[in-house]
Amino acid sequence: MKRSEMKQVYDGQRKADMVIKGGTLVNVLSSEMYLADVAIVDDRIITTGDVSQYIGPKTKVLDASGKYVAPGFIDGHIHPESSNLSM
Repeated sequence: MKRSEMKQVYDGQRKADMVIKGGTLVNVLSSEMYLADVAIVDDRIITTGDVSQYIGPKTKVLDASGKYVAPGFIDGHIHPESSNLSM
């Protein structure tokens, strides 16, 4: 998704494709957990928190009440000694 397309969402010209509502958002980096909704466009998280303004007639809304939402389970660490990277 291009930045110009993301701007359309923020400007209200485009609605989210999917919203996950009512879940407990897990931030695996900070170990925080808090209630938040998640707005998604083109398989990308656009924003979290109160996302009601991003819901349109074609937005798929998933109820995550009582469930955990943990976006980004991506293991970004590397082992420099075996990655062929010079430091």
